[in-house]
Amino acid sequence: MESDAVARGSLRAGRLIEQGLPHYFDRLTPISLAIIKGDEPKFDDLVGSKATLPANKEYVSPPYRNLKWLAGKRDIEFYVLKGEDEVRYWNVHLEEPPKRDVTVELRLRQTPGQSWAKLSLTSPEWEPLQRSPIFLDWTKLGPINESPAEIIEKLRTPPPTIPMRIVESASLELWTGSSRFVGLTSVLHDAKREGRFKPEKIAGLLVRSLIDPNSRTRSWTVGTDGILPDQLADTDKTLFHQFISGCEKQIVAALSAGSLNSNGALRCLTWSFTLCPQNIQDEIIKALEADRSGQNHPFLQLRRARAVLTQGAGRAVTGVTRLRRLLANLASRPANNDTLSALAMILSRREEAPLALTPDLVDKIVGLMSLELIHLTEHLSFKVRFKNALSAIAGLFRYREIERYALLAGRDSTAQRLRKNLDEVDDLLFQHRSRVPKCEEKRTLISLIREYLDGAGDPNVLIRIEALDEQQEDSEA
Repeated sequence: MESDAVARGSLRAGRLIEQGLPHYFDRLTPISLAIIKGDEPKFDDLVGSKATLPANKEYVSPPYRNLKWLAGKRDIEFYVLKGEDEVRYWNVHLEEPPKRDVTVELRLRQTPGQSWAKLSLTSPEWEPLQRSPIFLDWTKLGPINESPAEIIEKLRTPPPTIPMRIVESASLELWTGSSRFVGLTSVLHDAKREGRFKPEKIAGLLVRSLIDPNSRTRSWTVGTDGILPDQLADTDKTLFHQFISGCEKQIVAALSAGSLNSNGALRCLTWSFTLCPQNIQDEIIKALEADRSGQNHPFLQLRRARAVLTQGAGRAVTGVTRLRRLLANLASRPANNDTLSALAMILSRREEAPLALTPDLVDKIVGLMSLELIHLTEHLSFKVRFKNALSAIAGLFRYREIERYALLAGRDSTAQRLRKNLDEVDDLLFQHRSRVPKCEEKRTLISLIREYLDGAGDPNVLIRIEALDEQQEDSEA
C-alpha cells in the first residue's frame, strides 16, 4: 500500500480505538458438532460459517439445546470439527448418572485472535450439572486421525446389538396341581386350616419349574420378575402374600435372637424371586459380605449357608445399589456352582442389572467367566455350570444399555481378551468334539457371543443359551 494510505488507515484506527470501537474484525473459525438428526448423522455448525467478531473479543454462542443425557448413562461422546478437516474427540463422564432423561445444553466460547475455543456442558433441568458444569479446553484435546467423512460413516453404522433379557413367567399349573403333582394352592389352604405353615415343605414346591416342550421356555411357581399367574384367584394371591409376610417376620425375629434354626423361610423368600422383602435382601448381602471378610452373621449358621445365600441372592436381590454390592461380592469369589448360578441369574434376568455394572465390574466378571469356560472345557465338564458361565458372559453385553459401545473388540482391551479366551474354548471343543455332548450346539453359542464382540449378534442369545438342555450338577439352594 501507499505510505499515505497506511497513515490514513492508522489514523482512522487510532480514532476508533480512542472511542473504544472495534478497529478490525476477526473471522471466527467454523466449529461443528456431530449429531444425528432423524437417522442421519451430520456435523451441525455451532458458530455460523460467516460469523465475525471485533478484535480480541470473546465470542459466546447461544446454547445448543438439541441434546439429551439418557437415564443411567455415565458417558457422552462428542466429535467436534474445527474448520474443514480437524476433528477432536471429547468424552464426558459422570460418576452418578441421571435417573431420568434430561436435556443438556452445550455452549461455545471462542477468541480467534488467541486461537482457542472452550465448550461447556450444563443442564436447565438437572441440578448437579447446573451446580458443576463440565468444561472442555480445546487445547487439551489433540486432533484424532479420522476425517469428518470417516466419523460420519462410523456414526451411520448401526449401534452394537444388545441381548434381550430373560423373563420367565409363573405357571398356573404349579398352583392348581395336576395328575402329576400337588399344587401349591391346596398346600397353602391346608396349612391355613391347620394354623401352621411349613416353610420347608412350601420351599420344595416353589423350587419347581416346567419347560414347554415346544418353545423350551421355562416357567416357575413365581415368575422371575416376582409375578404370580394372572388367572390365580385373588384369595390365593392374598394368602401367598400373607405367607411371605409370615416368613419375613420369622426371619426378623430369628435375626434379633441371633440364631436361625432352619433355612426354610429364607428359601421360600428367595424362591419368590423379587417378592423377597428388601430388608431380607439387605441381610443376605450383609451375610455374604461378612462371609468374605471372615465375620459372623446368623445366616451363616444355616445348613449349606453359602449355597443358600449365594444362589438365593442371585434370584431375589433387586435395586441398583444392592445389585452393585452383590456383583462386587460375587466377582471376588472363586467360580463355583453357586457363584455362576447367581451371576447368570442377575445378568440375564434382572432388569436393572446394566445400571449396577461398572467398567471395573465388567472387567472382573469377564476375567472370571472366560477362564472358567476354559477350565470347564479342558475338563470336559459341560453340565449346568458351563451353561451358566455362557449366560453370565452373554448377559454382560446388556451393559450396552448404559454404555452403548461397551465390549467391542475393536476398541476395548477387555473384549479383546474375551475373544482370545473364547477362541481357545472353541479350539478345545473342536479337538474333543467326539467326547463333547451337543458339541456343535455349544460351538454355535460361542460363535454367537463372539459376534457380539464385533457389534453384531442374535438378540435372543440369552434365550438360546438357556435352552441348552444340560443335566444339573448340584441341587437348587
